[in-house]
Amino acid sequence: MITSDMPADREMHEMQRRGVYFIFGDLRGAEHSLHINNEVQGGRGNFTTYPVRATDHVTIEIRKSPHAHQLVFITQNRHDNLVLRRKDAHEMDRLQFVAPNPDIDLGSQPTGLGVPFFPGITLMLEINDEHYCIIPAYNQALVFITQGGNDRLHIADNIDTPIIVNTGEGDDSIISAASIASFYTGAGNDTVIVHGGSNYIDTGEGDDDVTASKEARITVYAGPGDDDVMGGGFSFIDGGQGNDDITGGPGHNILSGGPGSDHIKAGPSSNVIFTGQGTRDLVTALKPHDITYHTTHSTLAINCPTTAEAFASMPNGQPTSRSTLIEPKDISESGITVKGSVSFIERIHDDLRLLLNSPTGQKLLTVLYQAALKSGTPITINELTLSKQNNFVASDAPSPNAYLVNGQRASGSYGGNIWINTSNSLPDLPDQPGIIILFHELCHAYNYVTGSVVPGGIQDPQDGSLTARQERQAIGLPASEYRFDFDDDPSTPPTDTNPEAFTENGLRKELGLPLRERYDN
Repeated sequence: MITSDMPADREMHEMQRRGVYFIFGDLRGAEHSLHINNEVQGGRGNFTTYPVRATDHVTIEIRKSPHAHQLVFITQNRHDNLVLRRKDAHEMDRLQFVAPNPDIDLGSQPTGLGVPFFPGITLMLEINDEHYCIIPAYNQALVFITQGGNDRLHIADNIDTPIIVNTGEGDDSIISAASIASFYTGAGNDTVIVHGGSNYIDTGEGDDDVTASKEARITVYAGPGDDDVMGGGFSFIDGGQGNDDITGGPGHNILSGGPGSDHIKAGPSSNVIFTGQGTRDLVTALKPHDITYHTTHSTLAINCPTTAEAFASMPNGQPTSRSTLIEPKDISESGITVKGSVSFIERIHDDLRLLLNSPTGQKLLTVLYQAALKSGTPITINELTLSKQNNFVASDAPSPNAYLVNGQRASGSYGGNIWINTSNSLPDLPDQPGIIILFHELCHAYNYVTGSVVPGGIQDPQDGSLTARQERQAIGLPASEYRFDFDDDPSTPPTDTNPEAFTENGLRKELGLPLRERYDN
C-alpha cells in the first residue's frame, strides 16, 4: 500500500492488535553492525547493516552504502508468497498527511509512534502468513530476497518506491505494476509479467516467459534456456543462449537473439535486430525502416501485405527492410576477461556477444583485442555491487603513456579494469540500457591503449561546468581545440573527438537511441 499520509496513533495500535508489524526504514530502534559486502561473489565495496527484526521466517535489515539505501526482507521458507499493495481508500481517509522532507535526518528523531516526521509513503506487505506495514525512509529502495524455492510475488500498481527482487533458484512467478523495479529470478523456469513502469529483468538459466504491457519499459536478459519474451513500450531484449522466441513491443525495440536458433518478430514500431550466433535464426514481420544485423545462417521475412491495396502502397524501388550481413566474432577475440559471479560473467558475455555482432562494437573490440595480443594484458571487467559508480581504472594510473602530448600520440597504457554493477541495482534510463554504460567505459579503454586520451578539462558549453575532456571524447562530443587522427587511419580526416565507432554516441546511433548531448556525472 502506498499513501502520502502517516497513520494516526489509534489506527496504528489497532493494526498492531490485529498482528500487523510496523517496519520503519529510518533506523529507529535498529542495531548497528558493519559487514564487508560479500553478497555477490567477486563484488567489492562496504555496506553497513542495521538489523530491524528477525524471526524463524523473515529477517529484516537496513543496508546503507555511499550509493545505496535499502530496506531488505530476507525470507527463510522454501516457497514464498509475497504481496505488496496500497491501502484501501477508506483506510487512507483516516490518515494525516505529512510531506516527506529530504533535509530531515529521520534517524535522529524521537521514536514514539506519534513522531510527526515520516516519509509520505506507507506500504502494506504480506509474506506468507505475516503482515507488515512498511514506512520506508526517504529515497530508500525495498529489497526482497527469497533464497530459492518456487516463489510467487505480486506488486500492485501505484507503488513508486523502487523495488529490487532476488528470488534465487526455483520456478518463480512475478506480476508487477511497480513504477521502477529490478527482478533477478535465478535458475529455474520463471514467469515475469510487468504492467507498466521501468523494469530491469534478469531471468537467469531456465526456460523463462517474460511479458510486458504496452505501458512498460523493459530491459531483459533472458539468460541460458529456451525463452519466450514479449516486449513493451520500450524494449531492450537479449535472449541469451538457447532457442528463444522474441517479440518486439509497440515502442522502440532493440532485440538480440544471442547463441541458438531464435525466432525474432519485429514490433509494429521501430526495430534494431541482431540475430546473434545462431545457426538457424528467423526474423519476421520486418518493415522498410527496420534495421537487421544478421549472419548467413539467418532467414529474414518482411511483413507481407495481405491485400492488393496494401501491396500497391508499398514504396516502389525501396528495400523492404534495411539489413546488414555481419559475421559475429567469438568472445575470445574481444581483448576482454571477466571476473565475478557466474551470473555476472554470463550477463557481461551477453553484452560482449551483441557488440561482436555489431559493426560499431566489432571495430572497438578489434582494437582492444590487438592491444591485448601486443601487450599480453587484456582489459578486465569486474563485478561491482551496491554502487552505481561504474568506471574504468588504468592499470598504471595516472598513466602518463595514455595522454596526447603536444598533439602527438603516446605509447599507450595497456590493461586496466572496468567496474560494472549489473546486480542489486535499479533500472537505467530507458534511453540508456546497460550495454551503453559498458560501451562508454570500453571507449575509455580504447583511448588508453591507443595513447590518445585528451588531457585536462573543458567547460561544458551548456552550463559552463568543468568536464574532463576524456569523458567528452568517450561520448563523442568535441573534446579538443585541435584536430587529431584518433583512429590512426590516414584515409579518414582528423577530428576533435573520438571517431564515431569509438564513442558512446556511435553505439546509440546504431541502436536507434537518442544521442547524449553532455556529460553529467
